[in-house]
Amino acid sequence: MLLKNVQLVVHNQDNKEHDILDSDDYYQFQGGLSSAVKKLSGKLPEMYHGDLSKFGLSKISKLQDEINKVVISRILNPKWINGMKNNGYKGAFEFSATLDYLYAFDASTEVVSDWCYEEVYKSWLCDLDLRNFFLKNNPWALRDIAQRFLEIVNRKMWSNCSSDVIENLKNIIINTDSIIEKNEF
Repeated sequence: MLLKNVQLVVHNQDNKEHDILDSDDYYQFQGGLSSAVKKLSGKLPEMYHGDLSKFGLSKISKLQDEINKVVISRILNPKWINGMKNNGYKGAFEFSATLDYLYAFDASTEVVSDWCYEEVYKSWLCDLDLRNFFLKNNPWALRDIAQRFLEIVNRKMWSNCSSDVIENLKNIIINTDSIIEKNEF
């Protein structure tokens, strides 16, 4: 019952070897705690991210701002995308895991903006070269990404999604399933 009175949740990160969308640990702690507070109090607490990676230069930012920063600086970054492509099957898996972590943060904290989903969708699933990379190296990851986006839309977490995007997601799932079943990758 003490969680009912919590007004603020902070999660600190003490290194720059990874970010909050690299691991499920971040959303499990911060998202789980924030969700528990909402369940008991009726409202989400304020949520912050503490960057303690540089001694004497600690920074505190809103969780939403940290998520936006990671989406812009890593997830949409062509250098990261190309680096993952160099890792074949595992690289494709990392795309899928990253979207799962973004989704989980949104499901538990409600701080992921529509623009994040829209830009990730455009960058990953509207790029034919990247789609071909997925199909060649890990079609299961492509199917999982499209299914996760469809779940995000169905749960109204991406509220301004167009019907064209929804149809494209469904087509990606159907076509990828067919490729997997026929062993055509």
